[in-house]
Amino acid sequence: MGSSQRQAAFVAIGLVVIASLVIIYLFNEPHRRSSAEEEKLTESVDRGMAIFSQFCVECHGPDGSAQGRRGVPLNVALNQEAGTAWDQREPVLRKTIERGGPTIMPAWGQADGGPLSEQQVTDVLNLIHSGDWAKVDAYVLSQHGGVAPTPPPVPTSAASPISDPLAQQGQQIYQEKCAACHSIDGTPKTGPSWKGLYGHEVTLEDGSTVTADDAYIKESILQPGAKIVKGFAPVMPPFQLSDDEINAVIAFIKTLQ
Repeated sequence: MGSSQRQAAFVAIGLVVIASLVIIYLFNEPHRRSSAEEEKLTESVDRGMAIFSQFCVECHGPDGSAQGRRGVPLNVALNQEAGTAWDQREPVLRKTIERGGPTIMPAWGQADGGPLSEQQVTDVLNLIHSGDWAKVDAYVLSQHGGVAPTPPPVPTSAASPISDPLAQQGQQIYQEKCAACHSIDGTPKTGPSWKGLYGHEVTLEDGSTVTADDAYIKESILQPGAKIVKGFAPVMPPFQLSDDEINAVIAFIKTLQ
């Protein structure tokens, strides 16, 4: 075999090897891409689980069932359907998380004044759609000392009678929108307790103090990130209450001395 023939043979062998490698790559690429997407989804679900444990468990329960709580169940089959069903449901859930609902559900999206970025909202949605709720339940318990956080008991007129109609309205608003994060008996929750709040000095995270008067409470409802109370995370989303509703809440807080 002459040198030119050997060279041609080497080239042919090289082309065969390259072609084989290309075929192997093309054969494995869908699997590799699928594995990467699955890993990315798993990481997103895990992040969503941490967010759920911090912000959502008090209303939706550690296992997403919302049993005995104020939120709606999330661990339902409807939320884990694939294809077109989820494609239609996902935007509705996203809007609800980002903008809140008509009653107790506040706005969590940053665009609406909440603490969650668009990616964090997506992580929560991936948890709702693809998460293992038994795993979520175990994780929540591990993060809260073995006991899932529960909303404070709903106050009753027998326990703390209120005669002022405006304060009664504020009590109702508290039950619907605020009780999951603020107690009225001094118990620390996600946010400061309302017991003895009105008229007292509040220490902020920067070391300054402010008196909890009408103006402070109104600002805390509409712009909760403006003044962060020391010892609490800046996680409260804004509540778009009317002036009358805010005045009612203030009237109720005044009764909690």
